[in-house]
Amino acid sequence: MRSDAAAAFVLVQSFAVFVLIATVDRPAVSARNAARGALVARVGGDRPALFGARLRNFNNLGVILGTLGAAFALQAGSRAAHTVLVLANAASFVLCALLHLRVPDHEVLPRPVRQRRWTASRRTAGWWPTAASAPTSRWSPTPTTS
Repeated sequence: MRSDAAAAFVLVQSFAVFVLIATVDRPAVSARNAARGALVARVGGDRPALFGARLRNFNNLGVILGTLGAAFALQAGSRAAHTVLVLANAASFVLCALLHLRVPDHEVLPRPVRQRRWTASRRTAGWWPTAASAPTSRWSPTPTTS
């Protein structure tokens, strides 16, 4: 789906069409981010942080190559150059999908046990300070007897 939406950007002739395609493309981006987390958790083995870092490095390499391509397309200043760039981006998503086919199938992991987490805004009974619960200051004036 991501490659379809990326390729559809060559059809943009107006802002309305751009917004429509970008709206269709957005769920695919969100799904990719969710899938990346699951991939790191499942395929990362005993070092998921290292595996995730490697994935980010490949992602950064793709951004660098895309930026170089965009620089050439902008320098050329032609619609053909921009079309080639958009279609190359779509082809990169197809290539990534083909590479993901090489990832072996795994059984679904059981849902982890949810632990109660403390949050900054958690309210508990007696948590909010009141005048009655405030400690008295040792500097408060007290009557003295002489």
